[in-house]
Amino acid sequence: MSAGAQFYPGASTAYRYDGRYPGLMQEVNCCVHHTTEGTTLPDYDGGAMAPNTTILPDIPRQGIKVYCHFPADMSARALVDDPDTEVRTNRNNAHQVELVGSCDPARRVSWGRLRAGVDYIYWPDAPDWLLRAYAHYVAWLYTEHHVPLVSTSRPWLAYPSSYGNSRARMTLDEWHNFTGHCGHMHVPDGNNHGDPGNTRVDLVIAYAKAIVSGKDTEPGQPPTTPPTPAPRYRRPRAYRAIGV
Repeated sequence: MSAGAQFYPGASTAYRYDGRYPGLMQEVNCCVHHTTEGTTLPDYDGGAMAPNTTILPDIPRQGIKVYCHFPADMSARALVDDPDTEVRTNRNNAHQVELVGSCDPARRVSWGRLRAGVDYIYWPDAPDWLLRAYAHYVAWLYTEHHVPLVSTSRPWLAYPSSYGNSRARMTLDEWHNFTGHCGHMHVPDGNNHGDPGNTRVDLVIAYAKAIVSGKDTEPGQPPTTPPTPAPRYRRPRAYRAIGV
């Protein structure tokens, strides 16, 4: 029986995909962080490649908009899950969050005509207000689902050195036994993507610990209910992972 609230307070549930793609209910004990490598809420091929939650930076208001696509304890679909191995990825008690923006240093300053920090977020340089706002979600995962406020001991490498079979990638045994916070770059079993690069998840965890302990002196902007139009549905393609 899954425990804890299944949807973050104030989040939009307008784009839930569990009716179309019901997953396995599990007691999550780790959180996998992704970057979308885009600037808006993805349609995830109609949910075929969706995470549990998408975090959309609200740059003008210095806050975040939270979209929940699957219940917190339900397996999502943003990782490659090799059916030929015993170790699972999406179904290994993993909660998955996509951060709208990029971890590619080619987009550190600009992305075409878009400006980093104004039109989108380059997550390795994410401003402190954003990390603090995201920390409220990470703190909620701890208080509601007991996801430990610890990071993997594997390095958070900068992209593109984080891509492929890098030293950041866990072994199957490590992944099977892992609890806490990691990135897509750390997940094995057919996953080769390098997101979220060297995003400062360590600071997010530190801010989340302060929130949980009641010692947070600079709380982030509370999330707002997103009024974003629904993503356009497209027929799902053959399953693959998203991100970098």
